[in-house]
Amino acid sequence: CVKFANIKQMQVLRQSALYLMLRQMMQIEIHDRKPVRPFLHQLLRLTVQHTSDEIFDEFKIIAKHGCTLENIDYHIPGIETPLTREIKTMNINDGKRYKEYLNSNKDAKEALDNLYNSVNNIHSHLISGPDRNTFEKLIKDLEKQEKILGKNLTNNEIMKITKKINEES
Repeated sequence: CVKFANIKQMQVLRQSALYLMLRQMMQIEIHDRKPVRPFLHQLLRLTVQHTSDEIFDEFKIIAKHGCTLENIDYHIPGIETPLTREIKTMNINDGKRYKEYLNSNKDAKEALDNLYNSVNNIHSHLISGPDRNTFEKLIKDLEKQEKILGKNLTNNEIMKITKKINEES
């Protein structure tokens, strides 16, 4: 337990990155003696195949389960290291704004379609969530919407899949 000598020390620490890190790693006893529970998330890397037109539907499912879309890895056939876009959102309004942006910006939509076509619509999502049970429910819902190629695959495993799919195309 961490105890503070006075409120000023607590306020300074609260504003620092150290406080945020401590909050996540352990319980902290603050001046009013109320414990703060740690907030730890599990991570899931889900490799999927779908078109860019299905992004919002996928995002709705991720948000429905209280999970956060951390990033998207686009797997270029024959290259082990993916192209990564950082997303870091679970807010459904962000998904709506992105959908509206693509609908009103033809060039952005065309560029995204070109990216998806170049990777045969194969990409991975790094998703954070509260627990494995939530992930199982999330996967079950996503399977109804899109093709799931694997979970927690390595870049090398995904490279083999993309190469095989590219050869079949």
